[in-house]
Amino acid sequence: MKLLSTLALALLSSSVPRFVAADTDSPICNNKLIKGSYAFTLEGQIQLPNQSGPSPEIGVVIQTFDGQSNGSDGQGALTVIVTAVVGGGVSADGATGTGTYKVYSDCTGTFTQNVNGKTIIASFVIAQNGNEIYTVVISPTGFTVRTLGKRQFVLPEKDSRHGERSDEG
Repeated sequence: MKLLSTLALALLSSSVPRFVAADTDSPICNNKLIKGSYAFTLEGQIQLPNQSGPSPEIGVVIQTFDGQSNGSDGQGALTVIVTAVVGGGVSADGATGTGTYKVYSDCTGTFTQNVNGKTIIASFVIAQNGNEIYTVVISPTGFTVRTLGKRQFVLPEKDSRHGERSDEG
């Protein structure tokens, strides 16, 4: 009977799927992967001063990443142009700003940007081989905003003769 129980357990355990954490670290997940300009759509809610509830926010953003890893912390530089509507009124119309970003080996990252005297911190995930970026604002409090960014100009595939993208001289 003990042999039958052991055999049944062995058969059962071989038919149950095993969930193994995928190794998501990738040598291509770095600041260089998202070098270039992305067009983002922005949507969410923000809590404005002197209002009892949050106001809806929508907008468009062009964010450009330099592809570099500067300094000891490995951050890159970014520039941003924002047009946003909050609660039915334009809150930023072509406002510009700057900031820093960092891509981690699992293709997640963070950025900090300063626009119109406001500092925004967001976490992001890179998708579609670096052609899309999904973000969520994590600071300041009172912002419930997400964005989806798509590369404005998709880089050509690797040049099979040289093993590099054709824009990499």
